Amino acid sequence: MQAPVPSCARGRASLPPILIVALSLWAGSAAAQPVYVVDTGPGGSAGGLSLSVGQYLAGRFSLDVGHELVDLEGWMIYPTVVGALPVYAVLYADAGGVPDLDQEIHSQLFTVPAGFTPGWHGVTGLSLPVHGGTYWLAFEVPTGTSGSGAMPPTPLPQLDLYAVDSGAGYVANTTARLGVRILPEPGGLVALAAGVGLLGVGARRRRDAGRRLPFPRSAS
Repeated sequence: MQAPVPSCARGRASLPPILIVALSLWAGSAAAQPVYVVDTGPGGSAGGLSLSVGQYLAGRFSLDVGHELVDLEGWMIYPTVVGALPVYAVLYADAGGVPDLDQEIHSQLFTVPAGFTPGWHGVTGLSLPVHGGTYWLAFEVPTGTSGSGAMPPTPLPQLDLYAVDSGAGYVANTTARLGVRILPEPGGLVALAAGVGLLGVGARRRRDAGRRLPFPRSAS
């Protein structure tokens, strides 16, 4: 008579139903968490550099490979009780330590709501393909806007370089400590054809009429 085969040898050992449910919930929760290619973490609750018509702010970041970018956000506050602060999120290529204004990849207007609680604000829901490389995410307030917001600093510098434009063009800054996060399309990498990674370059060299020029431009 053949000896019975132990249950553990007949196939995969079964898990208790409650453990299966718990693992499923954990896996679903983990899958739902966004994975940012750039994430400095939030800044503080007050202070930081002013963001206004008279002062633009930017942070530099690098991507090892190409991505399709979805969200471009900064940690901001607009300490007032009325209105909202319009801000452009602008993605630039790098010009050796400052944003390259002739390589403006994307720009889009958003608003920071009035209030004394800082949070993440920016543009979301994009489908913006970029190659691996070095870029700047800038925040620029349209000409004619009154009032000013701020970007409260992160506890420690998280980006390799920052830049501030106080009216005479962007100047490199190592201590601005801006809070920035950038979300790619879930699934990560995208196959980019040559030339697609700087989508909008050239076509966007003419900046929006309502924005101050950070750098003087010649007529040529």
